[in-house]
Amino acid sequence: MTDSPAPMLNPQITGKAERALGAILDRILARTGTSFPQWTVLAVTAAKGGSAGRDQLIAAIADGKIPASALLVAISELTEAQLLETGRQQQIQLTETGRARHRQIQTAIEEITARIFDFPADDLATAGRVLTTVASRASTELASV
Repeated sequence: MTDSPAPMLNPQITGKAERALGAILDRILARTGTSFPQWTVLAVTAAKGGSAGRDQLIAAIADGKIPASALLVAISELTEAQLLETGRQQQIQLTETGRARHRQIQTAIEEITARIFDFPADDLATAGRVLTTVASRASTELASV
């Protein structure tokens, strides 16, 4: 039996990987009752030290997949659920409950991705460089269409 060569990277392979990883994230989020826009707000706020200006937060996240209007709804829902609180000058902060939710989801993601991305560091670095370039080129094409 001979080993067949690895397929060349192409849109079908990247799409299949993206769909599979997205489905995993969807299941993790569903277990906590967190929507993707809500998770994105929690994750970016946590990455900014647990606090961010509302407008800066929306500007950092808003893109074609999550419009600003959906982020405003997510912020409102997270505030109502006491996962976020809004301070003076529209400063958004994670509450202790929000920090706990973020940790719960982030831990689940890290456990799964550790198994999925169990490759040599050089392979991961090459894949990262290639996929970053592909994403950049695709964004440029999208902007020109």
